[in-house]
This record gives sequence, structure tokens and C-alpha cells, in this order.
Amino acid sequence: MADPRLSQASALQQAGRFPEARALYEAVLRDDPDEPDALHLLGVVLARLGDPRAGVTLIERALALKPGQPAYSFNLGNALRALGRSEAALAAYLQAAEARPGFLKAHLARGNLLFELGRHEESEAAYGQALALAPDHPAALARLVLLLERSHRLEEAEAALERALAAAPAEPLVSLAAARVARRLGAHEQALERLTALEGNQLPPDLAAEAAFERGALLDRAGMPNRAFTAFAEANRLLAEGPRFGAELTAAYLDLIGRLTDLPAAPEPTAMDGPTPAFLIGFPRSGNTLLGQILDAHPGARTLDETPTVRALVAAAERLPGGYPDGLVGLTQDQRESLRAAYFHAADAVAGPRDGALLVDKQPLATVHVGLIHQVFPEAPIVFAQRHPLDVVLSCFMQALKAHYAPGGFVTLERTAALYGAVMTLWQRAAQRLPLALRVVRYEDLVEDFEGQVRGLLDHLGLAWDPAVAGFAEHARARGGGSATPSYSQVTKPLYDSARYRWRAYARELAPVMAELAPYVNSFGYSDAPTSDRLADI
Repeated sequence: MADPRLSQASALQQAGRFPEARALYEAVLRDDPDEPDALHLLGVVLARLGDPRAGVTLIERALALKPGQPAYSFNLGNALRALGRSEAALAAYLQAAEARPGFLKAHLARGNLLFELGRHEESEAAYGQALALAPDHPAALARLVLLLERSHRLEEAEAALERALAAAPAEPLVSLAAARVARRLGAHEQALERLTALEGNQLPPDLAAEAAFERGALLDRAGMPNRAFTAFAEANRLLAEGPRFGAELTAAYLDLIGRLTDLPAAPEPTAMDGPTPAFLIGFPRSGNTLLGQILDAHPGARTLDETPTVRALVAAAERLPGGYPDGLVGLTQDQRESLRAAYFHAADAVAGPRDGALLVDKQPLATVHVGLIHQVFPEAPIVFAQRHPLDVVLSCFMQALKAHYAPGGFVTLERTAALYGAVMTLWQRAAQRLPLALRVVRYEDLVEDFEGQVRGLLDHLGLAWDPAVAGFAEHARARGGGSATPSYSQVTKPLYDSARYRWRAYARELAPVMAELAPYVNSFGYSDAPTSDRLADI
């Protein structure tokens, strides 16, 4: 007979009284350490209380004791997702869906995670499976609308939105989708009206955050920086309180950056035979996506848009005898060849036939791993996308897709500035120590002198000028899936100037991080580095 404390704890959990539920589950497990339902539900509670690692351990124990439970697998997927273990989370969601035919929530969760990862075709298929089970399901329809909008398929997005509005016009996620489509169509007032209708609703934190980010974007476009910043701050506060904040991951990431920065110089590698990709790096929101789309429009290049290639390279380095990053100092030639093979195995899985085109691997935070990249591809052309540090930090703070980069790293201005400073300190040291085949492209210069900057970039990559690069916006739209990054809507438009020096409109809000960023403003050659006198005036 089931322990009655389980139903009591479950009721507390459903009411959001997680500490009380935790105490009851733990009491059950003291009496019976192998009670699978208690292990499972305590794992769910611990993940919600900010300890997804412990949650994963407990739910995996529950699954070992009681295999094939779809609810266990589904909640394991949620905890793995909170840990940033995306592939394992996807496998858990799929296991849940296979164990329970008709498990719509598993297909929907899988679609949402694939969407976050920029794997839009797979995400659309997962939403399709959810809608096959429930053709008028509001959340599945709304998420499909958001995916179609992000893929620049606006006519299809409008058609799906009509279905969603007909099925559930008052559903908050449907209102958010309607606001997003309205913004893309230029109907900003209508978009704000949709979001205003959500005010007063008790929304889940993730959804409330999405709505606040959308409101901030609209207010920014309307020239209301103070109100926009308030909306972005609220959105980030909600993210920080949600189950996927990732503070533990961010601390580990900063620790890795520090270790890489302090790593002793490795012996200079010898050149190796075989193909060599180019790497487009920098920091998120520095113009990488724009440069990637420009290069992808060139018939002699193929841009990989933040695919798992460098992650595969790092994973292979972690398996070396010395581990990563310490093992970089003593790499043998055979080990370098093994690492190259791991990289190209991942690249071939996503790039497909290249027909001799130059592979351009666009990943802003691959900057962190530039030492590893140089050891494995010493002759690789490196393109560093640079933008005013205050614009970069502000733009990262204004974006919703935090998990796409460093989970938890951008939820406050201070955390964003700290991460930026850590990455740029590593980069400046690496650029001084390593004989990189380097080209720096400043976003501001690209806006002012498109052809001159692109000609120089193409020359650095060994590519001839081709007028197709000027049609990058049309090329991006024709790709359908477009960019997987927060810049997806901008890169389908002609080059514009409105994002240059946007920070000036937000100078008062940025005051807390200006002094921290001033050294990078100076070292990158911008003439408006904040001084103590200027900071006192803000």
C-alpha cells in the first residue's frame, strides 16, 4: 500500500510549497530508501529548488528501480535541461514519448528545447507530433507560430496564428505569439496591445519573462529607453528565479575561463595536412551573425551557425590523458590528429556536402577555446568580431535566449559585464601570445564601409570579391531556417545603423558597469571610454 505521506507531499508540491514537500519525501525515504516514487518526486522538487544535479541523481535512481516510467523520464529531461545537458534531455523526452503514446507534453518539451538550440526542422517535427495528437492545442500552435516567425516564414506564421486564436484567443502564449508576429510585421502598437492584455495574469516565470523581453524590444524601438530597460530588468529577474537559471553552470564556466587564461603557453604546433576551417569568434551580440550571413552568401564559403563542432572538440580534449585544459600543454601530433577527426566528425554531421567551399565556423564564445583551436588548426584563419563593449553588454542583457550561450551569465548587467571581462581578458592574452592568422572586424566600421571591410575580410580568408555578399539579407531570407541566434530578424534586413552606439541612450542604466568595461573600451580603440568625471555626471 502506498505511503499516505506521498499524496500529502504531492499536494504540497502542486501548491508550490516545495520545502514542505521536500521534508515529507525525505521522511518517506528515511523509512524506505528505495521508494521510487519518493525518489522521483524529491528529484523534481530539488530541481525546482535550484539543485538540478541532485534532482538528476535521484530521478535516475528511481528509473533504475522502476524502468520505463514516462513521467520519470519526462521530469529527468526537465532536470537535465536545467543542467545544460541538452542532448541527454532530448533523449529523456524521447524516451518518455515512446513509453507513453500520446504523451503530448513530452513532444512539446522536446520541440521547445530543439527550438532553443536552433534546430528548427527537428523542432517543427516535434511540434507536428504534438499537434497530430491534439490539432487545436494552444501551446503547440503558439510555439509553432514562434518557430515559423523565427524562420522568416511569416505567411505560414500568420496562418498558424489564426488557428491558435480561433482555438484559444485568451491563452497567454497565443497572445505572446500574436505580439511577436505583429512586431515583425511592423504593427508595434498592436503588439503592445497584445502584451498589455497579459498584464494581471498569473503567468509561469518563463512565459512572463518572454513577454517582458518582447515588451522591452517594442519599447526600445519606440524610443523609450527607460521603460524598455525596466522591462528587460524584469524579464531577467524572472529568468533568474526560474528553474533553468544555471548559476552553478556559470560559476563553473567562469572557473574554466580563468584556468584557460592562466594556462602556461603550450609548444607551438606544427602545420598539419588536410582541410582547415575558418573560425568566426568574439562575444555574443558583437556582429558575428551579420558577418556569418555575409560570408554564407559568398559562393565559396559555407557558414556553420553555432553548431556543436567546438563543443565536440572540447569534449574530445576532455578525454585526453591530461584532460582539458591542462592537457593542452603536452599534446602529441597523434592527439592533434584525433582532435581534428572529432571536430570534422561533428562538422560533417551538420554541414553536409561542401563542394570545396571554405567552412566558416561561427561561434562567438569559441573565443574561450582559441588556444585549443590553435593547437588543432594552427593555420586556421581567425576572424574576431568586435563591437563597442557597452553596446555588447547592453545587447546581451536585452536578449531572451540566455541558454544559447552561458546559462545564467546575462541575467544582470553586473554578471554580463563580469563574463565579458573574463572572456576579453582571456582573448587579449591569447592574441598577444599566439601567432594567430587574425583579422579583427569592427561592427561600427562594417556599417560605415561595408565593401571595404568585406573585401579585407574576404582577402584574409583567401576568397575573391563576389557581389553576392551584398545580398546577404536576401540570402538569409532564402535559407528559411535563417540564423539560430537572437539576431535572426536583423540579418534578414539590409545593413542599418540604429544599433550602433545604442548604449548612449541607456547611459544612466549602464553606469554601474561602465568603470569595469572602460579598460576594454580603451584597449579596443573606442574614443568614448567613460572617465571618472563622466561617470560622476551620469
